Amino acid sequence: MNIYSEDVMENVRRALGLEKDDESMDNEIMEMDKVTVLGLYFQWEGIIGYEDEIVGVVSDIWDVYLD
Repeated sequence: MNIYSEDVMENVRRALGLEKDDESMDNEIMEMDKVTVLGLYFQWEGIIGYEDEIVGVVSDIWDVYLD
């Protein structure tokens, strides 16, 4: 059911205070907008508050629109 890799799911779960293999909030994670998921992923990595900039740079470099 998940559209995200296990690595992404593990980081997002941990950012939400869960164990990396705790699937109890997976449905809620899947309902989040992608920028929120990106922000949570990087929050766990210690990169906080750059999700919009990351989306913009990826869009600019690869000339793709990330929704």
